[in-house]
Amino acid sequence: MCNVEALLQGHPRYKFRRIIGVGGNAIVAEIWDKELNGSYALKVLTEDRIAGRFRREVIALRAIDSPHLIRSYDFLTIGGKLVLVMELMDGDLEGYIREHGQLSEKEAITVAVAIASVLEQAHANDIIHRDIKPSNVLLRDGLKVIRVADFGIARVSNSNSGRTRTGLTMGTPTYMAPETIRNVDQADGRADIFSLGKLLFTLLNSSQHEIEAKSFPELVELGLLEQREIPPCLAVIIKKATKMSPDDRYQSAEEMTEALRALDRAYDKAKQSAPNPENEEPEPVFQSQPRPRVLMWLVAIVAVATLVCSDLAWRLMPSVAPKPTPTAQVVEAAPEPVVVVAKPEPKTAIVEVKTEEPKPKPVKTTLVAKTVMVEVSEPKPLAVKALEPPKAEPAEVAPDPPAPTTGKVTISGDFQNARLSGKPATRANELAPGAYELEIEFDHGDGFVTIRTVEVKAGDDIKLTCKNYDCK
Repeated sequence: MCNVEALLQGHPRYKFRRIIGVGGNAIVAEIWDKELNGSYALKVLTEDRIAGRFRREVIALRAIDSPHLIRSYDFLTIGGKLVLVMELMDGDLEGYIREHGQLSEKEAITVAVAIASVLEQAHANDIIHRDIKPSNVLLRDGLKVIRVADFGIARVSNSNSGRTRTGLTMGTPTYMAPETIRNVDQADGRADIFSLGKLLFTLLNSSQHEIEAKSFPELVELGLLEQREIPPCLAVIIKKATKMSPDDRYQSAEEMTEALRALDRAYDKAKQSAPNPENEEPEPVFQSQPRPRVLMWLVAIVAVATLVCSDLAWRLMPSVAPKPTPTAQVVEAAPEPVVVVAKPEPKTAIVEVKTEEPKPKPVKTTLVAKTVMVEVSEPKPLAVKALEPPKAEPAEVAPDPPAPTTGKVTISGDFQNARLSGKPATRANELAPGAYELEIEFDHGDGFVTIRTVEVKAGDDIKLTCKNYDCK
């Protein structure tokens, strides 16, 4: 093993501090740069036979322009050893998961977007990483700074120097695409997409049991994502990225990046629209205070109204006649207008005069009894003829309806547009049996978000309600 401390002994610029990690082909140490007054990471190549791969890593780092790529500052030879000076990070994603457990949906999307953006730039420069895995994603300040590193086995497509020997497998089997295991030289950028999809599953998987990449697509088809309770929106992206055939995956890192960013925007909008009870201020409670002046006026008005009503009743009261007659005359008295409250309604007094009606004289009545003879004849029986019930006509038998050949998918909820397997969809869709990928555009300009895969059978009546960037 190379002694890095002895290697840097007496170096005019770099001073050894500690060993960060030891790999099969390199050692990474923390150093102090005397000229820049800062700490950096020094990667020392320990195997001279892979010097070409080491130089390719430097070329890849210089060609890619991405804020999520590990930054390199110097490439030189010290004591006959090739060394690469890079920025110093706190740790890697593998250690972060081991310490904190699975990530939240938002954190997993953030990490995946960062890695996908690096792959997008790398593939644009004909560079394939070929070893995307958690230990090659470096972190600083938690998940605030994310960097993709270790392009040591990267392949430059337009260069023959990137070819490997026949039968040689390069990468990590847990994250390698199936075609990479068979023939590493025939793999293209879609192999990195497979690795990223497998890594995304690892970030959301509560179980730390690793699943070999070659069997992963089959397990996904058998319901692995649903069994591990992967969120539906992310499950759709993982499922498409890790298809067994490269032709069935995202065809470019740019396409996968856009799908992840659309989902990221959807999560941000859902969080902004969700009510936050901690930020809600309680409504002010107003207590009615007594107003002495108003109460005094109300008492005065009631008193005046009472006096006026008493005076009117006295004026309209009639005198009692000693000898009432059968008829009576009602005299309407016109009350004097009195204003008590603004705009009063005119009041009319009604006087009811009761008179005694003369009692009728008794009449003497004599009753005379008479006998009346009534002859009753017996009724003749009526001939009743029984009615025959109507003859029932044979009922017509309707033919059996034809068996359905399509299924119905109804989409409701708050969204702008929908697509089923890339074709525009309406809110009511008649579809032939098969599997359809549902994509929803919730707001204009945000792009379509892949929600889930809908299995349609003949005669199905599937009703989906889309809300908060999910359809159930």
